[in-house]
Amino acid sequence: MGRQEGAPSSVRGPPGWKGSRQAAFLTVAILTSPTLMAPQNQHSSITRILVTAQPSNPIQEGGNVTLIPGMSSTHFSRCIWYRERAGNAKEMIIAHEKGPFALFLTGDAFTGRVTMVAGCSIYIESLAQADTGMYTIDLDEAGEFLATGHVKIEVVGHASSDWSAPPRQNEDIVTIVVGAFCAVIVVGIGIVLFFWICFRRLKNRRPTGVVITPSAPPPRPPTPPPSYENIFPLGQVSPTSPPANTGEIGGIMHPSLPKDN
Repeated sequence: MGRQEGAPSSVRGPPGWKGSRQAAFLTVAILTSPTLMAPQNQHSSITRILVTAQPSNPIQEGGNVTLIPGMSSTHFSRCIWYRERAGNAKEMIIAHEKGPFALFLTGDAFTGRVTMVAGCSIYIESLAQADTGMYTIDLDEAGEFLATGHVKIEVVGHASSDWSAPPRQNEDIVTIVVGAFCAVIVVGIGIVLFFWICFRRLKNRRPTGVVITPSAPPPRPPTPPPSYENIFPLGQVSPTSPPANTGEIGGIMHPSLPKDN
């Protein structure tokens, strides 16, 4: 038998669930059961449900999104999520089959970044531009189509996100202004300190006039040695000297001795 479009490719259970032989047998039975394919019967009235994306479009690449179906009733046995991209057919992402074992089935559009959470909502993480497309959820009960809803998500890349450029430019401008203001303050403080130091030096500097110090007295001329030119040998007088009271003693002229009174 050929593989029908939209058939699940693998089975996932909730965290911590371990399959037994009975579960494995039941899984094979479900995979081969026609009720897991598209609903065979269509309900008389199909309900259109609203599906919302949180956060809303556009979603930044690398971000996360939760697709939440607005269901007013929980009377369904299975919910299936599909993704439809431009130019491609609708492919199944993940399906949840209610039952004793709460089976989770994945399809061709499953990327490994999709997790089904409470209420048949799906959580997609680390979004890429390839995730852009229409997402549809179908609800059925015992093979009867009950409700459907869809939502489109648009993932934009970093290069096309112009909203991030102005804050960056504003941040750069603020940085430049603050840096220039700090530089002006530093230069101003330096100039003030320079003039203050110069003023202090001028104030503490002594007058540089000519200082007159008392000069030492002129040295005295050297005392000439006594002149011995007029000294004659004993008994000889200078011819220019007045006659002296001399007496001859032994033919030698001697100064006269004072007489005793």
